Parts: sequence; C-alpha cells; structure tokens
Amino acid sequence: NVKEPSYQQTPLMWACRAGLAEFVSLYVLQGAHVNDVDWMGWTAGHHAALNGNYEVYDSLRVGDADFDKQDNQGDTPLHVAGSYGNTEFTQHLLLGGADCSIQNLEGNQPSHIAARDNQLTALQAICVYDKHIGRLNYQHQTPLGLAKFHNAEDCRAFLEKHYRMVTRRPAPEC
Repeated sequence: NVKEPSYQQTPLMWACRAGLAEFVSLYVLQGAHVNDVDWMGWTAGHHAALNGNYEVYDSLRVGDADFDKQDNQGDTPLHVAGSYGNTEFTQHLLLGGADCSIQNLEGNQPSHIAARDNQLTALQAICVYDKHIGRLNYQHQTPLGLAKFHNAEDCRAFLEKHYRMVTRRPAPEC
C-alpha cells in the first residue's frame, strides 16, 4: 500500500517548523508519515532543521525519519541546519549519522553552505565529521573559496587557520 505524496505541508511539518516537540512526538506516535515531502521537497526533518529544536529531532528519529533525504534543490536537513546556524541540531544530525558529504544540485556539501552563510559554529561541528572538507562544488569552489567570495570572514579565518584548502581549480587529469 503506497501512499501518494500530497506535496502539502502537513501538521507534522508545521509543528517541526514551529519547534513544538510535544506535538511532533504526538504526531509521530499516531503514525504520521515523517518522510512525506511538501512542494519544495522538504520533509519534516528539513522543517525541524530550520527551527533547530533538537527535541523535535529526537521525536523524528523515533519515527524513522530519513535525515539524508534531499529536497528539490538537493539539500538535506544538514544543509538547512548549517545554513541557519542551528549548531545543536547540526550536532544531533551528525551524531545520528547524517551524511555530511552529500552534495546538492550546485555541488555544495553542508560545509560549503555553512561557510557561505558565515555560520561558524555549525561549520566547526560539520568539520569534525567531514572527511572531504576541501571538495570542490560544481563552480570549482571549496568551502574556503565560498567564504572568501561571500565575505564570510569568521568562516574564512577558521578555514584558513585549520584547513589551508586550495581555492584554485585542480589540474586536468591526463
């Protein structure tokens, strides 16, 4: 019995976005579909990442939420949490096994997004788990390159001090 997606924001999504952990827990216990998507491809996990309430995260895990599910732009809840600087939520995602190497449609990993948006504490949390911190996106930019381009000074300084990534294009393969 396959459920067709409604592409509407569900009450669960609204509760996640508002950070209402008690309601999220209730909806999950009543069998809400935690991996349904809205018109943007966002799941309840994406909406929770926007709010950053880690208690909501815990409730969604009970419902087997897929925190690596990509939206219409290829972003996961970890991309969203990094963009908004929701560090505790970012840490919960990473401790729960969220994949920090997933690239969105522009080739950006969560570290690229956090660096671009100058979300230093979220970037620091991601860097602990990201084995590919110097990966180039599809515009041939590393997280450091994006931090420089977007004048994200805190993240630029952190990445230059701790990672010393190159920001030029790699040599072509022969």
